[in-house]
Amino acid sequence: QAIGARRPDAREARLLGVSRTATLLTMDRVAYDPEGRPIEQGNHAYLADRYAFRVTLGPH
Repeated sequence: QAIGARRPDAREARLLGVSRTATLLTMDRVAYDPEGRPIEQGNHAYLADRYAFRVTLGPH
C-alpha cells in the first residue's frame, strides 16, 4: 500500500468540484490472500480536508 498526496487533474477537479490547486490524498493498494494471490486492487483519491487514513497492519 502506498499513501501520498498530489494535485487533481482537470477531470478530477471537475468531478470533485475543487480547483486544480486543491490537494488530494492518494492511496494505491493491492491485497493478497494467504496463498499470495491478489484479491483486491485499488487506486483512490480523496479530498485532503475531508479524510484521514488509519492503517492497521497484521502479522505476515
